[in-house]
Amino acid sequence: MKKQALLCAALLLGGFSANLGAQETEPITLEIIGRVEVEPQLGLTYRGQLNAKAHNAFDGEGGLYSNTSLYTHFEGDIVKGLHFNLVNHWLAGSKSGICSLYDNTWTSQNNWCDYATLSYQISGFKITVGKECLVNGTFEYDPYDYDCHYLLSSSMWNNFNSYQLGAKASWVFSPQSEIGFQFSSSPFNTRPFAESPTDKFFNKGLMSYSLYGFFDKPEEDLWGASVRVACNMMQFERNSEIPQSRNAFVIQPTFGFRYDYMNFYAGFDAAVRFATPSSYFNPEKDQALTEGNININFGYTAGDYFEIFAKAGMDFTTGEYSWLNYRDIYVDADGYEYAVAYYDGKAFFGGVGAYWYPLGENRDLRIHLVAGGHSVSKTASLLFGLTFNFQPLLLGK
Repeated sequence: MKKQALLCAALLLGGFSANLGAQETEPITLEIIGRVEVEPQLGLTYRGQLNAKAHNAFDGEGGLYSNTSLYTHFEGDIVKGLHFNLVNHWLAGSKSGICSLYDNTWTSQNNWCDYATLSYQISGFKITVGKECLVNGTFEYDPYDYDCHYLLSSSMWNNFNSYQLGAKASWVFSPQSEIGFQFSSSPFNTRPFAESPTDKFFNKGLMSYSLYGFFDKPEEDLWGASVRVACNMMQFERNSEIPQSRNAFVIQPTFGFRYDYMNFYAGFDAAVRFATPSSYFNPEKDQALTEGNININFGYTAGDYFEIFAKAGMDFTTGEYSWLNYRDIYVDADGYEYAVAYYDGKAFFGGVGAYWYPLGENRDLRIHLVAGGHSVSKTASLLFGLTFNFQPLLLGK
């Protein structure tokens, strides 16, 4: 987010604090989250060996240091019911840095700010404005980035342009359940709300509209089912080379299910995306884009110190070209690297992992070991690292 916008937000928050500061407030916290990782890769085929060599030499898009990163998470209640949330991503362990990791919202030069929201809740009604993740009815999207592992995640998690500017209105039944509507800039926009350079009729920018419902079990319950559903309609720009094409939508219904029983859990996520013919996605064939992903995962928590888990998934597509698909990196005999931004067919991914919490019930330090692979990159990865959480500020408790 641009610094000017943050300054305006700070002045706005300060005004609220001055006028309403006498009321009861919830704690305001500042957390510093660091993640240090090393991810050596092993090629399973000749092409995979080339990809792994570039990765291990820190010459690829990802790099040997994988998700090494530094976040700050600042949130709390300004007054009772008025909540702010600010998450910044300062460092990334890829060669091209944060621009490579977050070249999905705004412009690729302004993506150090993940979340910047202000929400107000009165009774069960809640409204949120700012920059945040598009609502997705899957559990894969639930944690913050610093709790996820990209090599065990779907193409939607890895390539989807999730952080957008917008607003959301919801009805909150409980801390774990709500239904709502969100509208925001489209993930297919280079800059939010900017005029289209190729379309003079739809010149107000591309938008996204979403309906969702999250119905998670209460945290204190030892067993129970959780269900999430959503439907996103995300506008994309017409293909200027096809006179009959027009601005249209990618429609994405999603579904997530998780069942917890004591220390065990099992989950299932599914997403499907459709796009109309004569669009950017299929410029030469009158064929609608259809793609999606299916994930299953299992886990077990052994006391306060250990957790083990496994995850497997499949991505599929019938389109000729898609922004939501894998980017397959090829390296020729001379070492020249280039990308093909589509994959027509099926791709499989998955792996296993373990967490160790040396501090026991205190989860501020986590050491993790994850092994996984992908059928497109033809590589297997062993990811080792640690995540720490430091809280230098706690106000109002």
